[in-house]
Amino acid sequence: MIPAWVATLFARFQAIYGYRAAKMLNGDRDETLQLWARHLGRFHPDDVREAVADLAQSPGEPPTLGLFLERVAAVKRRRQVPVLLRGHDYPDARG
Repeated sequence: MIPAWVATLFARFQAIYGYRAAKMLNGDRDETLQLWARHLGRFHPDDVREAVADLAQSPGEPPTLGLFLERVAAVKRRRQVPVLLRGHDYPDARG
C-alpha cells in the first residue's frame, strides 16, 4: 500500500515540474513511490513540506531521490537549530 502522503508529494512535483515529473515515475510506479516513502518516512512531515516549498522557488529538473533526501536533511538540520541560537538575546548569534 502506498502512503497517501507520498502520492501527494508526487502530485506536488507534477505541479512544480509539469511533464518533466513523469520521468520520475518511469518503470514501476508503485515500486518508485514505495521507495521514496521508505526513505522519506524517517523525516518529519514538516521537513518534507519545507523541502518541497524550496523546490518550488527554484524549479529546474525534478530531483532524484538522493538529491531530495539531501535537501530534506538540510531542512531538518536548519530546523534543529535551538531557538535560543536564532534569537538576538544570545550573544554568539549576533553578527
